[in-house]
Formats: sequence, C-alpha cells, structure tokens
Amino acid sequence: MSEENINQLLKHLDSDDLATRYKAAFELMKQNRSEGIPVIVDYINQRHFQYLDSYTVVDQLANVQDERVTEALIGMLDMPAHVVGNALNSLLAIGSERSVDAVFTMLMTPSPWFGWGTAQLIADYGERYLERLLETRQHENPLMRARSIAALSFLARSLENPVVAESALIDALKDQDRNVRERAAQGLAQLSSNSAHAALQHVLTDDDVEVSQWAAEGLYKAGLEVEKALSLLMETLKHRDWLIQRNAVWALKRIADKRSVSSLIHTLQYAEHRAIRAYAAEALADIGDKSCIDAVQSALEDQDELVRAACVKALAQLVGYDAMSQIAALRADKSVAVQQAVIEVWEQYGFQPDNL
Repeated sequence: MSEENINQLLKHLDSDDLATRYKAAFELMKQNRSEGIPVIVDYINQRHFQYLDSYTVVDQLANVQDERVTEALIGMLDMPAHVVGNALNSLLAIGSERSVDAVFTMLMTPSPWFGWGTAQLIADYGERYLERLLETRQHENPLMRARSIAALSFLARSLENPVVAESALIDALKDQDRNVRERAAQGLAQLSSNSAHAALQHVLTDDDVEVSQWAAEGLYKAGLEVEKALSLLMETLKHRDWLIQRNAVWALKRIADKRSVSSLIHTLQYAEHRAIRAYAAEALADIGDKSCIDAVQSALEDQDELVRAACVKALAQLVGYDAMSQIAALRADKSVAVQQAVIEVWEQYGFQPDNL
C-alpha cells in the first residue's frame, strides 16, 4: 500500500463516521500498522460488530500480537464459538502473562467444545507452552489436568523430541481421576516408543474400562498383546454403557481385524442403542470382510432410520455398484435420512435408476 493511502487511512481514524473509522483501523492493521489498535479496541468493547465482521477482525489480531487488545479479546470469550476460537488464538499469539492466563482458564470451562478445543489450540503452538502445560497437568482441578494432558498428547505426536511430554503422560496414568487417565492412555496409544508401550501394558487391566480400551488399541497397533487386546475390545462391545460400546466399535474399526467381524455382526443385530448399531455397520464396511454382507442387508430393515441409512452406505462400500439395485428399494423409505443416503451412494457410483 502506498504512503499516500496509508496517510489517508490515518486521517480516517479521526472520522466521525464509525464505519469509516473502523474500516481504516482494520486496513492499517492488515498492513502491520499499530496506529489503529485503539480504534479496534473501541470497536470490540462497544460491540459495534455491525460495521465489521468480528471473526475476520479477531483473526487478524493474531498477526498483530499487540498487548493493548488483550482485555478486549478476553471480553469476547462469551461470544459464539467461531469467534471465541479466534480470540483464544490471538491471545496465545500475544503471549503475555494476562493473555495466556485467560486461555488456560478456558481449559476448566464445562463446555467440552471450548475445553478440548482450547487444548488443541495450545498444542498448536508447539513447545512454546510446554512448560506451562507441565505445571497445569498437576493442577488441583481435574478438568484442568485432563485437558492439559490432552494438549500434551497432541504435542507428543508433533514434537521432534517428545520425551518430556511423553513422561508427563506416563505419570498421568497414576492420576486418581479417571478422565485424566483416559486422556493419558489415549495419548500414549498414538505413540510408538517402547516406554509408551510398556506403560500401556501396565494399564491394560485398569479398573477404568476406557483406559483399558485405549491401552488395548495402542498395544494392538504395536503388535504387542495382540490376542489379549483384541479380545478385550470385543468383550467391551457387550458393556452396559453405550459410550464404552461406542469406543469399542470405533477402536475395532480403526484396527480393522477380520477376527472382530462376528462380534460386530452381533452388535449390529442386537445392540440396544441405535447409534451403536449404526457404528457397527460402518465398522464392518471399513473392515471389508464379505461375510458380513448378509447381516448388513438384513439390517436395512432395522426399525431405526439411523441404522438403515448407515447400512445403505455400508452395503454400497462392501458390494459396490452391484448393490445399487437392492439399495434402490430404500428410495421409498419413509425416512428422509435414508432417502438421502440412497441418493448419496447413487451419485457416488454413477447409478441411474430406470424408474426416475
């Protein structure tokens, strides 16, 4: 931008017209000029979001990294999620004690979306906040510990030397809070070091089923305790808690061992919760063993629309174009979700039904 244009924008900062003033401040900010920062702070504090898109403004503030906007950004943490995410990122970019404290406080929010999302944002800054995470993972608040461990898990997968973060995860397996241990086991299950695998072997029979599930998946992928790990995951398909059943289905889907097919077929046929039956259909499709086709075809008549829709997609994935004629019968299903699933697989395989 020319010097003449910059000077014009600087003059507009004193305009009586709010739209002109705010736009000038924003354009200056885009040019890495700080003269308009007080105007931007006023824009945020006054909630004059009708003049400029708040999402775009806050996103740009991450590049400016000016401490003068700290309090204004903190004041935006009660706004819609997409704006809050940008505000948190900008606060981390500023990196002052006040701005970082505000972000880490968000790790204790009751909202799962904000809490775990904040953990990911912190991890995205690499080693910059590693020491702070090592402190907060020992915080008295269990939610703070769990989400700090989640951030350390993300970090451990991305750091060139993850030893410090990995050691924190291993130590967290001893935490009294089950949520903390689950997050630690989940993080260790993604690592390939001998120390991570040794730690997972110790918690394969943990009192908390979800810790054991993550340990089983991690050990299976490492080629350790394979039979025991697979057996544990298949056994937890029968657990009374549908969330634990869900974790088992998802783990079996990821490891894709054909020996789990019969257990997943049983789950598809008899699981009480409709989501579990639908997830089982998806897992069977991903594993790809043809022995499950009859069960998936039968489940096209499941009483629940979510399951029928999942089976439409699963059958297409298992059989391919040859399944289109059978799937066509579901076009008349009373459920819009099932009808949409049929149309999606038709489009995917380029199928043109004769009767349309």
